[in-house]
Amino acid sequence: MIHSFALLPGFDENERLDAILFNSDRTRRQHLYSISVDEIVALFVEVGANDPASVRSQFNEKTGDYEVYVGPTMGTHDSV
Repeated sequence: MIHSFALLPGFDENERLDAILFNSDRTRRQHLYSISVDEIVALFVEVGANDPASVRSQFNEKTGDYEVYVGPTMGTHDSV
């Protein structure tokens, strides 16, 4: 969404902000994605409450990419 080609508000039948419509310059001719305002709020709440105590990454030879593991929040005693 940050580097969107299109980033537009979506409104419900009462003209209230209901969703954000977006796509990238690569997908602009194929797709227009939508995310509801409720989903955006839930995402911000989840990210804001996240306080990881550790991060570990490991290269996966099969996928050719890193797998990233985020440890528990500071308030828990679980291990990664």
